[in-house]
Amino acid sequence: MGYLLLKPYDSLFFRDGKPFEKGISRWLSGMNTPYPSTIYGAIFSHIIRRNPKISNEIDEIRQKIEKLRQNKYVIEELNRLSKDVELKLMGYLRIKNIYLYDKRRNDVYIPAPLDIFVDEEGEIKYGEFIKEKYCCNNEVELEYLMKNIKDYNRADNYYINILDFLRYYTKGKRGNGLLISENNIFEKFYKVGIELNKYGTSKEGNLYRIDTSEFIDKGFRFLIEYEIDKDIELTSGCIKLGGEGKLAKLEIINGKIYSIEKLNEYYENINLENNYVKLVLTTESIFEETAFFPKIEDINAKVVGIVNDKPIYIAGYDMLRKRPKPMMKANKKGCVYILEFENVKGKSLKDIKDEIEKAIDFSEKNSYRGFNRFVLSIFKGE
Repeated sequence: MGYLLLKPYDSLFFRDGKPFEKGISRWLSGMNTPYPSTIYGAIFSHIIRRNPKISNEIDEIRQKIEKLRQNKYVIEELNRLSKDVELKLMGYLRIKNIYLYDKRRNDVYIPAPLDIFVDEEGEIKYGEFIKEKYCCNNEVELEYLMKNIKDYNRADNYYINILDFLRYYTKGKRGNGLLISENNIFEKFYKVGIELNKYGTSKEGNLYRIDTSEFIDKGFRFLIEYEIDKDIELTSGCIKLGGEGKLAKLEIINGKIYSIEKLNEYYENINLENNYVKLVLTTESIFEETAFFPKIEDINAKVVGIVNDKPIYIAGYDMLRKRPKPMMKANKKGCVYILEFENVKGKSLKDIKDEIEKAIDFSEKNSYRGFNRFVLSIFKGE
């Protein structure tokens, strides 16, 4: 396990999943933070450039796929090769979590859990979970319903320091100034662009606005927790990041991160008093089996409560097959899940975290790229 820092040199464009059609749409909207797969792809491209053996292996598979793409009767073989690529990538590099990091203050931030509410003065309150059965999205019957708080707004687009998460959130304590808004971390810019025709002049009706963003405080970075194959060379340097391929500095961190060590100590030192835990997503999560969470029945657990938002949609580009990837339904970071286990009273949160991670890894092609990451807290229930 190690850590990487990503420091953008310029404002970056990270496209969201909203549709854009040339000649009709005029606004190419973007996000402040990229999807985990964007960061994974940027780091892996850096690895390929410095590891010819890996580059050759991927190129061989790419050439096989290119030949097979022209034959519509070999879909099974194409799927097998694609799976082989996923397994290779998974073995080379895994992203374990992605954070925001203030290097000047050595502070690590995660998305604020969506059961926190905040008013205009920055005062916070926690949503109350009540025992009440209800059906969510007509899919699953849940047992715990969270009540919204009047005159307070849910903490969408806020972040919380991990140490404050441990000091306050896990204990249900309130405090002013615990949250920091995205608007105080990122500054938005927009660019206007045109599309040229073959004569080098602008096409009529093809004037576009593109959203970009950058850190307000230059001490901020993206912090990536990762695992890598021992035979792979990974060095500090410059990588291309974002939709415009802007440069960012990649820095390898030798040593531990204090806040994350404290989080791990919390997991090790807290034993469950009941069969419930609270899980908070720290990255976007893609659920292929359900709209909620990868199946966790294998570890004798189920979702009994959820605080989420409308789903987001994540796409991408398949470099091997040279075509857009299917749009995937996902839940946003900050979503909260109440999980009920069987007979786990007395177990440490670390044991529970390990079990959940094993269950999540059954959905491997999403998890290893940084999706489906989370932090845990206890849940007292009624």
